[in-house]
Amino acid sequence: MPITTAEITTFLESHPPFSALPAAALHDLAQQCALHSHEAGEVVYSAGDRAAWLYVVYSGAVAVTARARRAGRGSRELTRLQPGDCFGGRALLEGARQLDTVTPLQATELLVLERGIAIRLAREHAPIAARIRLHNRSMQLLRKRGRQPGLRPQEAVILLCVPHWPWLALRMLFPLFLLGGAAFGAVGLAVNGLPWWPLILASGVAFPAWMALLVVDWRDDAYLVTDRRVVSDERLMIIHKMRAEAPLKRVRAVEITQGAIEQVFGYGDVVIQAFAGQVVFRNVANPGAVREVILERAQRARSAARAADHETITATIRTGIGWQLHAPGQPAPEPAASEPGSAAQSAVAGAMRHFLPRYRERSGNAITWRKHPLMLVKRLAGGVLGMMFMSIVAIAGPGSAPTFTGPLSWDGFLVFGYGLFAFWVWYQFEDWRADVYTLTPERLIDAEKKPLLGRLNQRSAPIESVLNVSYDRPGILANLFNYGTVTIETGGETGRLTFDWVGNPLSVQQEIFLRLEQHFEQREGEEAQQRQREIADWLTAYADVTRPPKPD
Repeated sequence: MPITTAEITTFLESHPPFSALPAAALHDLAQQCALHSHEAGEVVYSAGDRAAWLYVVYSGAVAVTARARRAGRGSRELTRLQPGDCFGGRALLEGARQLDTVTPLQATELLVLERGIAIRLAREHAPIAARIRLHNRSMQLLRKRGRQPGLRPQEAVILLCVPHWPWLALRMLFPLFLLGGAAFGAVGLAVNGLPWWPLILASGVAFPAWMALLVVDWRDDAYLVTDRRVVSDERLMIIHKMRAEAPLKRVRAVEITQGAIEQVFGYGDVVIQAFAGQVVFRNVANPGAVREVILERAQRARSAARAADHETITATIRTGIGWQLHAPGQPAPEPAASEPGSAAQSAVAGAMRHFLPRYRERSGNAITWRKHPLMLVKRLAGGVLGMMFMSIVAIAGPGSAPTFTGPLSWDGFLVFGYGLFAFWVWYQFEDWRADVYTLTPERLIDAEKKPLLGRLNQRSAPIESVLNVSYDRPGILANLFNYGTVTIETGGETGRLTFDWVGNPLSVQQEIFLRLEQHFEQREGEEAQQRQREIADWLTAYADVTRPPKPD
């Protein structure tokens, strides 16, 4: 079905960056757009094709794929584009051929602009050119890096950013200054007849390693905007890693911070304020365009939620006035009952859970974490070494007992030593086992208890009080064995909760975010259902009042 210029104008003015155009320019642009229709699976263009058009998704969705980096592995999906998204700009503006293949995922309509019109548009309107350059850079990074870790299935990356290169260049000035000082010092040593080569040798090893570390640190950081959330992923090889994220529809505001130098070189920090805390994109290029992308995506996420709510209310109204038999939604299926096992099986299972507890356990809707097993190994090391020492003494015979045993006999020394170290091992194991971090649908619980009659220290916070969740994997061992500390910032009296040294802290963070999102969705759903019941009651009463009376 053909669309009118007025419809195209309305569409463009509701989607950045076209929404920033003056009304006259927007109307002229709408008149110059052509509409191309494609069926699902019909290729729009392939890698290597000549660039002739700038495309804007009007309806439907497309997948952008690239050749696999290794031969024989087919293609890999880079991202998915929704209505309002542009593609094809890099090859078009740079006069090159296409690097990717674009295929519709369903019946799709595309607004297309001829190459000359698109080039003039980008030249005359800076926001258009800035958005295209930002998208081009993001696609280039996606081709190099592939799919980012920690994303859910079918989650599309809309924007991928890394720190801008001038930030790296400025960081390199200090080691370069020190290297120059070392060279000057070596010349001074040589002039005075002193050994100069150790300084040159040390500088030749230390400073290149320092520079390489700065480059790796710069390349490892990544900031993502997906169709569901914003993610800050900062790491330094296997030495350190931090990750923070927030759902898009919870984004409240986006700010930019730039100093004088950052303004000169065109980079800065993008600070995203969300109900779940703060996420910072540090030292990214063109922070203004990044900010606009985040705000646009957050608005889309909220609009989608409102549209779903509107559909539910519409169906409720239709039910209330008798146009629909049942309100939308189906009751959740009840969990299947499990057959009870025998008493012996239950006892064995209980003993196994006690002496071989998992450091991540799920019981119903509750998830419990313990400290990583490596922490247990470190705690048990002293007791195990002590028992090994006692075993050596026992094998060596009575004469090998230490002289400080005093009045204890050799047998008494063995019993006392084994008992002491065995108690130490048991105490440390029970101390590790009793320290648990629990996530329920309603609360976060940090419980630490000392064995025997030791003190119980338990802190908890309702899930809705969570402001931010971040994690830290400090050091090489933490990254090699994948453990770290998850920090939960909460409002109210509880303050900060820390899940110390848990395994796979990224999954712990994502579980908390998922429960937080589920809690908000459940609360919003309950409020929506309450409104729907009220609407249905009013409409039912209205229908009863306005219904014609039955004839006698």
